[in-house]
Amino acid sequence: MGQNWKLKNFSKHCDAYTDPLKLGEILFWGHPGGKLLSYLRKVHLPPLDVCVGPYTPGQYVKVGTTRRRLPKRNARETATGIVALPLELLDLIFGFVDDLIDALVLGMTCQLLWDVGRRQVYALLCADEGLLMCSWAGDRLAVVGEYTELNELPEYFFPNGLAKYEEGALDVQYCMDFWDLLNIESRVRLPLLDRVGFRGDALWLFHHGPGMLTNVAVQFDPPFQPRTAVLRNLTTCQYVRQAALEEMQARYRESEELRAPFYTKASVLLWETHLGDLLYCQICWSLDPSVSMRYEKIHQGPWAGHRFDIVGAEWLEQTEKEGWVDASEETVDELEAIWRSEYAYVGED
Repeated sequence: MGQNWKLKNFSKHCDAYTDPLKLGEILFWGHPGGKLLSYLRKVHLPPLDVCVGPYTPGQYVKVGTTRRRLPKRNARETATGIVALPLELLDLIFGFVDDLIDALVLGMTCQLLWDVGRRQVYALLCADEGLLMCSWAGDRLAVVGEYTELNELPEYFFPNGLAKYEEGALDVQYCMDFWDLLNIESRVRLPLLDRVGFRGDALWLFHHGPGMLTNVAVQFDPPFQPRTAVLRNLTTCQYVRQAALEEMQARYRESEELRAPFYTKASVLLWETHLGDLLYCQICWSLDPSVSMRYEKIHQGPWAGHRFDIVGAEWLEQTEKEGWVDASEETVDELEAIWRSEYAYVGED
């Protein structure tokens, strides 16, 4: 049957959530590169008072298609129930609310609870358990086969030691990717979150217009859909230019003869791949060669367990790149060889 493979973050001790698939299924049918690229971009977030603001008269929250203002806070001397508790205890209560929607709903009950709870809303949305958790820039990554045992992995895979891995198991918690986090509204009946939309280089979340209490513009570095980008291996000081990948792809777009073997056979076409697909081909790791694809030299990738990020092409113009090596040619050639071995030479064995 062969083994399934998972994308793992060994710095944050988590997996990308994917269905169990063979490596060939992931590469040629699973569109893995887009998700991986979204992980590698740095996220720049606005401060608390900008994105989850304090209540001022006239502001409102939106529930479904209706708008309503928060009920006024009760005077402390006449307050009853939960709002009569000391602020320190209310802060502790919100600290136990680990779901973004729950924190929003609890905070929306009155002005006092919004003042206390908005810090937890911000933490769940933006801090360690939120968008920053979804950024894997600079983390150690590998696509690991399920037959792999803990003691078969190189020591440099584990910058924080092995303590978090229980009894030699490699199964860890799943990390929501950015799109999973944005789709959180599907978990509740009332659509508390508006639809996500792009405005320039920012991706808007919780954008309801003037007067709203939540108004978040998520900035990416480089922009989420850049025209040019550079993939950097921070461990080996190597980089891959998206421009080099596009040069290879242009040959296929311009030649019907080169494209012909791929039609009706591949979901992810070679001339539609990007840097995320290229990186997948470099970070696989397993001592077992079961990959369910024709290209058999992929199961111990030279970059497995290394640290990566994505930067804009302007980085290439900087002078402080001493020691960096352009690995574009060899990695793009290998990406092409992998796809051609699977499709272009079918029937020519």
